[in-house]
Order: sequence, then structure tokens, then C-alpha cells
Amino acid sequence: MFFFLFLLFSFSTLSLSHPFSPLDNYLLDCGSTAPLTTAATSSLSADHRLFSGDLARTPNSPFHSPSLRASVSLRNDNPFPGLSPIYHTARVFTSPASYTFSLKDKGPHIVRFHFHAFKSPQLDLGRAQFRVLVDDYVVLTNFTRLNCTGQNPKVLEFLVPVEDEKIVIVFVPNRDSKLAFVNAIEVISAPNDLVPETAQFIGSSGNLVNFDGLNKQALEVVHRVNVGGPKVTPFNDSLWRTWVPDDGLLRSSFGSERLVFGGRIKYHDGGASREVAPDNVYNSARLIRSENDSVTNVNITWAFPILGGYKYLIRLHFCDIASISLNMLYFNVFVNGYLAYEDLDLSYITRSLASPFYADFVVDYGDGNVGGDLSVGIGPSKNSITHAVDGILNGVEVMKINNSHSSFDGEDCSTIVLKSWSKGNYSGLLLTLAAAVCIVLSLSMVIRRKMIESRESLSWSRRRSEQVTNQEMDEEVLKKSPPSQEKYGRAQFAIRLMVLVLFLAWVFVWVVAPTDTYKQIWLPQLKAKINSSYFGKQGATLLLFTVPILFIAVLGSIYLHIAKKYNYFKIERSKNGKKCEGVFIGKRPMLVRGPLGIVSGTELALLFMFIVLLVWSFSNYLNNSFAKISQKSAAEDGEKVWQKKLDKSALMLGKVGNICLAMLFFPVTRGSSLLPLVGLKSESCIKYHIWLGNMLMTIFTAHGLCYIIYWAVTNQLSKMLEWKKTGISNVAGELTLLIGLLMWLTTFPRIRRKAFELFFYTHHLYILFIVLFIFHVGISYACIMLPGFYLFLVDRYLRFLQSRQQARLVSARVLPCEAVELNFSKTHGLTYNPTSIVFINIPSISKLQWHPFTVTSNSNLEPEILSVVIKSEGAWSQKLYQMLSVPSAIDHLNVHVEGPYGPVSTDYLRHETLVMISGGSGITPFVSIIRELIYLNITLRYRTPKLTLICAFKNTSCLSMLDMILPCYGINGDISSLQLQIEAYITREEDHKQNNNSIPLQSIWFKPNQKDSPISTILGPNSWVWVGAIISSSFIIFIILIGMINHYYIFPVDHNTNKIFSYPLKSSINMLVICVSIAMGASAAVLWNKKQNVKEAKKVQNMEGSSPSVERELESLPNQILANATNVHYGGRPDLRRLLLELKGSNAGVLVSGPKEMRQEVAAVCSSNLAENLHFESFSFNCVTYTYL
Repeated sequence: MFFFLFLLFSFSTLSLSHPFSPLDNYLLDCGSTAPLTTAATSSLSADHRLFSGDLARTPNSPFHSPSLRASVSLRNDNPFPGLSPIYHTARVFTSPASYTFSLKDKGPHIVRFHFHAFKSPQLDLGRAQFRVLVDDYVVLTNFTRLNCTGQNPKVLEFLVPVEDEKIVIVFVPNRDSKLAFVNAIEVISAPNDLVPETAQFIGSSGNLVNFDGLNKQALEVVHRVNVGGPKVTPFNDSLWRTWVPDDGLLRSSFGSERLVFGGRIKYHDGGASREVAPDNVYNSARLIRSENDSVTNVNITWAFPILGGYKYLIRLHFCDIASISLNMLYFNVFVNGYLAYEDLDLSYITRSLASPFYADFVVDYGDGNVGGDLSVGIGPSKNSITHAVDGILNGVEVMKINNSHSSFDGEDCSTIVLKSWSKGNYSGLLLTLAAAVCIVLSLSMVIRRKMIESRESLSWSRRRSEQVTNQEMDEEVLKKSPPSQEKYGRAQFAIRLMVLVLFLAWVFVWVVAPTDTYKQIWLPQLKAKINSSYFGKQGATLLLFTVPILFIAVLGSIYLHIAKKYNYFKIERSKNGKKCEGVFIGKRPMLVRGPLGIVSGTELALLFMFIVLLVWSFSNYLNNSFAKISQKSAAEDGEKVWQKKLDKSALMLGKVGNICLAMLFFPVTRGSSLLPLVGLKSESCIKYHIWLGNMLMTIFTAHGLCYIIYWAVTNQLSKMLEWKKTGISNVAGELTLLIGLLMWLTTFPRIRRKAFELFFYTHHLYILFIVLFIFHVGISYACIMLPGFYLFLVDRYLRFLQSRQQARLVSARVLPCEAVELNFSKTHGLTYNPTSIVFINIPSISKLQWHPFTVTSNSNLEPEILSVVIKSEGAWSQKLYQMLSVPSAIDHLNVHVEGPYGPVSTDYLRHETLVMISGGSGITPFVSIIRELIYLNITLRYRTPKLTLICAFKNTSCLSMLDMILPCYGINGDISSLQLQIEAYITREEDHKQNNNSIPLQSIWFKPNQKDSPISTILGPNSWVWVGAIISSSFIIFIILIGMINHYYIFPVDHNTNKIFSYPLKSSINMLVICVSIAMGASAAVLWNKKQNVKEAKKVQNMEGSSPSVERELESLPNQILANATNVHYGGRPDLRRLLLELKGSNAGVLVSGPKEMRQEVAAVCSSNLAENLHFESFSFNCVTYTYL
């Protein structure tokens, strides 16, 4: 009798194994002509189903096979034993092809793809790269991640809502491989109630809210697990699903117990059905049991590896097959670390034992493609009962929900995927390559020009000891070739080559960054390779954007060190000037008047290419984003298409603005090796900083306004007050924009000139601007702008340390033209080139203000003196003049000096004639040049160019500025061989008798102070190798510290998801570590060098008691020669056009330093076709105003 009942029960169970009969049930064996049955001998798919060959020709075929011209059939002649026969053949595509399945039933459909990449004599399927579309859903873009070679076939399963009478499956090969394949396809109707309309969404703070419209989403099965039981094959599942055991996913089996139930599972209407999960899932479980008088304190946790950047549906299956009566099982359920169910009572829900129940939860996991583990756990609750079951779980399903682009694998929608083949990647690639080639060619020309200039110019390191005769000077080429030159020349060439390669690679990253190839292929692959617990997502950004530039800076420091210490340059002349002509073409002014100022051809070309980069990036970002926006995707977010596009436009404007921010600090890093490496001076680069700042604030303002408009039209203005724990901080972004606008407003010329102190102090808000920007976007993304700001911080901290020491001010000369000359003591080791500048701070006038002034002295003629001339034109300089011009002048003045900063080398000797045009105090750069040429002429006996100084002054008293041409402590030598002609123009006086009330020149000698010290070498222009050591050591310290903090503090909490650990806290930690690292490296270097500077300072002669140069006799030979070479013109401005066009010779250098109108006039003449022999160079300091009218 019992045996009969057992057979009856078994028969009833078998008869109910497949109660669901799908209306659509397509089983395709791709690449085959004959049908086949998956036999029981197949260990992988023993479900006895009949698969039809996709080449079978039937009169009324329900599907359309791809064109034979676009595909081939492939057979595996040596399949692995036990491999299902559906993997013995494959359909291979070399161009896009589709299957179209006619449907009898709308609603959800299960779509399964079978892949096994085998090799054949014709093709290796392992190299296939392709994408797969199911209707409008992108279900696969990265085939290599499947790893379906060898004996490891893969099955991808999707649940797709269908509202049409057909399903179209498209295979799109990548352009690179031109190869796609599939072994088998299943398209099966699913029950309409398989996925409910609503599930519980677990927010980032653990709160539960409704997630509506779940049944309208497509799902990809990521994990399907039979908890506590064996593998469930498709044969035992009514929807032919496979359920795997949970052993490999259980974090720890301690305290858990397996249970297998032999009774009948009771299904109820409205609850779980066999289509939700089969009997074999519900009749096995893993549970927690209390076996004594206390409730066990054990939780069971499962970890499911998933890909970040998507929402996931977590379906948990419960069936109380362990309790002996109702109301004895109470437990808690945890999903992704949050409490999803508290005191779950299955008896209350099902009203019976052995009755199944399932619960659906939706979680949003992480950003980008960073993977991690999604956790599910059960544990006792406060109502758990002793000597009873305290937790049970039967099954888990983890299903990925399609993103807003209807994709399961990336951010490309189906339209973009199809366009990628129809239009090809060639257009974007060609544009990318074209932009890269343009940048490469232009930069190569600039670098080549700078290298030629360096080789053909005189090294100002003054290492020549032998005297050169006039006969030697007349030779066309003067060479200095020590034995070590060849060795160091090879080292410099290797460094130049490495720098060029690294720089072009860095530029190429910026060019390709907006493309889909970079975002979907290169960047994810790089992140996958370097993703670790030490750096996480931040590591890829550091490697791509930060490391190359810092490495270039270190190599540049080594290069400049070799050039300064060991390299012997050639002085090459060309009698006809043609040899130098190509070098100067790029310097010729192209734009003279306009908002950009005077712009050379090279500058205009680079500016144009930078704007092209911005336009290229914005257009690519925008095009890719708009292609993913459809009526459907917009409706899912409750928005209109134009609103969605406005949202994306605002975001892409921010991304493009970040390019400007990444470049913003390079031009203002005074002590960086990057600028002199390409022959640029820090003061001449200020205009690049201004250009970048204007572009940056224009784009960021548009970025902010677009978001405000978007939030207003979508009723989301409350987002303006959001400062999220993780993700973008809107409040920080708004504060960043407000601070940027305030700084931008004060930079306008009218405000800056009339309220310089307002401009000066407001500009220090850049610190807060950068800090809030990092809080806005997070440190991981902010690393794209880190290299420029990092080098700026290193330079700024070095300047801070080195400017704390008071400089020894020896004397001052008060000139009749309301100008003063300050003479500082310096060490012999401090050398600098003509036109160098220093920054001066006088605390008694202003403790915070630093003002730049041109150094007029020469480090060779005056080895112990550094001089500057300051014209009384602003409030700060007027106070200084008043302090020194009164009869009872002070006997000591506290002064801080920073610098000098100047060019690595100059090229004045290459010219046959050198014309210097100045207005007012603009003469000071030319004083330093003339003194340098005096040194070369009388000491090294070089043949110098013919010199013409054209200077314009307001009145006769300003002629005293010409007294600065000769050093204040005299010249030991004859300057008669120096071909110098001075044409001075007095613009506001008709003759020399008009103003006879000028103040006589007076000298002031200051008493020495123990706190004062001579100006010594700074780490930078005089110690390049130390700069490289500071940059490298500080960054290594940063990498070590931040790696340890990430590994031991951040990663255990966040697991590289970027969804748990606080963004502001992580950003604060990184900023603190950066500051600490720089402080450690720079402080150690400064302290080490300070000892050497102290030794050099002791060698400096005591200048007290020396006679001032103003007392030199007027009839002294140098002064007499200078007076004879000077012509004074009254009552008008110089006719610069006539004077310049009358210049003879094929190679005349024209230097101009003065007011804007003068520089523009000279530039206009030099840019004309009538002045091809003129080579223009302008000196413009944005903090100084020149006047001569």
C-alpha cells in the first residue's frame, strides 16, 4: 500500500515537472542543417529538448536566417567528450547579421545565447569581438569577458519584455576582428507574472522605497543559486533554467546546516509557483539552528561577484521546510549590507509550512565598470526562539537591470552600436588621428625650434676661461667642445626623445578620451588590469594623466641640469641670416591688436589646436550622449527629450571645462622645469594662464547655468542643496563657481588696474576654488587636473620656504625721475640670465603683497650684487619712494626676495643688429641685456651685435634711467668696442631748459643686520636636479601613503565600489597626503641646501663702507663713451615705423618693452611684408603698467 502511494506521488510529481507550455519556444542549433536532441549522455544540457538547425529550409519558417554572404557555418571536428552537441557547430558572422523570430505571444520572453569558442582549421573563434542586440537592448559588447574557450561554454540568459510581434537578434562584429559567432539560441515565452511590477529598492542609506515599473525592464541573469542543494539542471526546471550550488559563494559555512526535504511543496495561488522556482530549489535549504537555551549569534552571508554601474534585482526564495509547527521561525534578512527584512515570519505570510515565498529587492551597485561583491545574509532576530530554526534560505537569483541606455554592457545604445558598423569607427579614428597629427607636428616644430635655439645660442653659464681673439670671432662658427660633450649630448638626446614620446602619449589620451573606444574598451581594460585595493578607480587616472607629466618634469630637470653644468653650446653665425630665418618664422606676430594681445604664429597655431581639442571633445561627448537618449529612456526618468539633452549638455560642458583646468597652472609655475624645457619664460606665459582662465570660467559658467535651468524646468531645484556622501556634490560645485566668478570679475583690466589689491587678494581664493572643485567631483576624477596643480604646489611651497629669509639690502639710489634702485647682496653661486625677474616683499609697506621687477644687474660683472629699479607708479611703489626720498631716510629696511627667475638661455648674439625699444620703466630689461653684452665684449671679447636703444620718457628727469646702464660699482675695461647707440625721446618737453628743477640723484647706505643674509641660489634655475628629486620623492611618498590608507582604511569599507566610503572624507585624506608629501620632500631639500647657502654667504664681502657708483667721475671713460653715444630728442614720440624699416641687414632683432600701444605699433611693423629681416620679441609683465606719454 505504501509502495503504491509512493509511486502515485512520484508520478504526480513528474507529471507536474513541466506544467507551463510556452506559446513561443524556439530552439536553434546555429550552423547546423539537421535537428538534434540534447541527449542524456550530455553532462552539460541533459534536458532532451529538440533543437532545429538554423539552415533547415522549411516552407513556413518562423524565423529568418542571416544572409549566407554575411555568415558561414563552422563545425568542431574534435569536440571535448561530454560536450553538448549544440556546441559542435557555430554560425560565424563577418558583418552585421540578424535573426528575426515571429511571436505568437507578447510579454516577457526568455532569450538564451550559447557560446563556445572552439578552434578549427579555418577560424579561431577565440579572437572574436562583437556586440549582440536583442530588439533595442544591447546585451553584449565585450565578448572576451565570457572566457568560453576549452571545456567552458557559456550561457547568457535574458528576460526581455516584448511589445511587438517579433524579436530581432543582431550580431555586430567589431571592426578590428570582423568576427562574431553563436552556437545556439533559445527564445521562449515566460509567464506574465514571472516579474512583478513593483519591488523594494534599497537606497544608499538602507531605506526601503518602492521601485515601480520592474516588469518593463529587461533583466540579465548573473547568478542563479540553489542554496544548500545540488545543481538543478534544465530538465528539472519548467523554464529550462540551471541552478548551481552555493558552495563557492558562501563566505563561511560555520554555523550553517544543510537540509533536504522529502515532503511535498505546497504552492498557493498568488504566491510562488514552479515557474518562479522548481521543487528542487524549495526542497533544499541552508539554515541556522539553535540547539541550546540561547539563540545562536551566527549570520550566514553569501557574496555574489557583480559588475558596478548597474541596478540589480535580488530575488530571495524561502520555504519553511525545517520547522515542526507554525510561528517558530523568525529571522533577519540582509541585502548588500543593509537590513532588508526584520523579524521575517514565513508562517504569517504563507499560513502553512513547506509553502514557498519569494521576495524581490533592487539595489544600485557602484559606478563605472568597477566590480565587487553583492552580499546576501540571514541571521537570528530579536524574536528568534531557542531550540528552533533561526534562519533559512532556499535560493537566490541576482539579475542585472538594463541601464538608461537599454544596455547591459556599457553606455552605448543600440543605435550607436549599429552606427559603429555602418559608419565605421573610421570617421572618429580619422578625426582623432588628424588632431593628434596636427598637435604632434606643431609641437615637434616648436620643440625643434627651441632645440635649435638652444644649440645655436650662447650658454649663459659662463664656463669659458680662455680668451678669444678678434680673428677667432670673425670665423663663421665658434665651437667649444670639451671631451665630455658627446656623452652628455647623447644623454640629452635620449631625454628629449623620452619627453617627446611621453608628452605625445599624454596628448593622445586627451584626444581619444571623449571617444567610445577609449571609454568602453581601453579604459575598462586598463582599470581591470590595475584595479587593486591600493588605488582603486583613482589608479587609472593617476597613471594616464598624472604620472606622464610628473615624469616629464623630472626628466626636464635632469636635462636642464646637464645643459647648465656640462653642456657647451655653439655660437653659430650666418652672414646672410638665412640659417636663422626658419627659426624665427614662428615668432613673427600674426595678431597685433585684439583681446588676445600680440600673438605669434606658433602661439596662434597652438591656441587654435587647443580650441579644436575643446570643440572635438565637446562634440564627441555630446554626440555619444544624445545618441543614447530616446523617447523611451527619457520617459523612464519622467522627462522630455530636450530636458534630457540639456542635462547631458551641462554635464559635458563640465567635462570640457576640466581640460582647461588641467592646463591652467602650468603657465604660472615659475620654478617648473616644463617651461624652460621648451624655451618659455614664466612671465611671458602669464597670457596663456589668462587665456585658459577665461575659457575655463566661460565653460564652467555655462555648465552651472545649464544645470540650474535643467533643475528648474524639471522641478528639481532642491538638488542645488545636495551634498551627497558619495557622488557629485552640487553645493561644492556651486561654491566653486561663485568663487571662480569672483576671481574672474577682478581680473578684468579696468578693475585690476584701479584696484590691484582687490585683484591680488581675491586671486588667493584659488586655494578654496581647487578644494571645493575636488569636493565637487571627487578625488578620483579630479586627478586629471592634478599634475599641473601638483607642480604648482611644489613650486609654491619651495618659494614660500625660500622667501622667509630677509635679504641683505646694501644700498639704494634715488633717481630724479621718482624711481629707486635697490642693490642687494648675493652669493657668488647665484647666477642668472638677462631679463630675469625677482619678486619683492617689503613688510613695512604690505606683509602680503609681492611685486615683480626686472633685475638690472649682471651676475658676471657684479658677482656680489643684485639690483632692481622700481618706478613710482602704483600705491606700493609710491610708498617705497617716499620712504627713501625723504632727507632723513631710514638706515635699514626689511625686504624679502624671491627669485630670480629667467630664461635658461638667450639668443641675442645670433643677430647682426639688436634694436631695443622701451617706454618709461620698460627700459629695465634692456639694461640687463646691455650689461650682459658689455661683459661678453670686454671680458670674453666676443663680437657683439650692433646695439640701438630707442627709449621714450615723459621729461628730462627720466634720462637718469640711462645711468643704470653701467654697473653701480664701475667697469674694469674699455667699452669702446661695444657698438651702442642710444636715441632718447622726451615727449612732454620741447627743449632741455624747460625743466631745471629735477631732484639730484642721491645714495642711501643701509646698516647690516644679523637677520639679513645674501640672496642665494634657489631650488630651480640654479638647482634643477634638486627640483627633480623633490617632485619624484614627494610623489613616491604620496603613492606609498595613499596606497596604505586605501588598502587598510578605505578598501575594507568601500571595496572599490565608490558607493560607500564618503567622497568628502576620501578627498580630504588625499589632499592632506599630497600636502604632507610635498612638505616632507621640499623641506628636506631646502634644509639640506641651507647649509651650503650659509657657507657661501660667509664668503660674501662686507659691502659696508664701499663707495657708491654715483660718485664716479663724469669724465670717466665708460661714462664719456655712453654720453657720446646718446642723442636726445625733444617734443615728440619716435617714428618707430620709419626707424625700423630703415634698418639694414638681413637679421635684426627687435625687442620692445613698454606700454601696450608701443608694443602693438612695433609688432605691426615687424609683421608686415616690408620687414622680413626683423625678428620681434616683446617683454610684457601683466602686473606692471608702463607709461611714456
